Amino acid sequence: MKRCLIGLTGGIGCGKSTVIQLFEELLQFRTYETDAIVHHLLNDDASVVSAVKQRWGDELYDEKGTARRDLIAVKVFNNSDELIWLEQLLHPKVRLYWMNRVNDSLHPRHMVEIPLLFEKKLEKNFDLIVCVSTSLEQQMERLERRGISNEQARLRIQKQLPLSEKEQRSDIVIVNNSNLAFTRLQIQQIEQQLKLR
Repeated sequence: MKRCLIGLTGGIGCGKSTVIQLFEELLQFRTYETDAIVHHLLNDDASVVSAVKQRWGDELYDEKGTARRDLIAVKVFNNSDELIWLEQLLHPKVRLYWMNRVNDSLHPRHMVEIPLLFEKKLEKNFDLIVCVSTSLEQQMERLERRGISNEQARLRIQKQLPLSEKEQRSDIVIVNNSNLAFTRLQIQQIEQQLKLR
């Protein structure tokens, strides 16, 4: 089987986590979610923990030493300078983490979920780019279910490229409007496109 590395992107609340799980289940991809890597770094990378505490204080970690991601999110999405600082701290480490795992693996299929794939100009790293799309109403509903306020949801959406631009710049667009059967069908159809490559 020919080696294939896919970048998965899309807007916040579009259901990227659902789609990446389906690629693993239906098409046997090894998958890497950058949000999970960030979570790991904020909790387990000593240099990251030290830098965050030095800049923002110990109160962003709970009594067990776990990062309070809700508090970190409020801090960075309300202040562009703080967001830039955190991205400069984390993004090189995140990239190195998934690149090392892809390069060290003999498995032929890999997918990396990167919400800011186009914003950070990472498309050249991938054979194909898949964008997960949904309606603004669905985005807002899903973010509300996560406990994110309407104001915070809009702030986070505005920090990303418009979804329409991500769709236009991607090789494949998956529409994920809460019909799981339809989402599964779209992913199964991608298998045919991969065979033609």
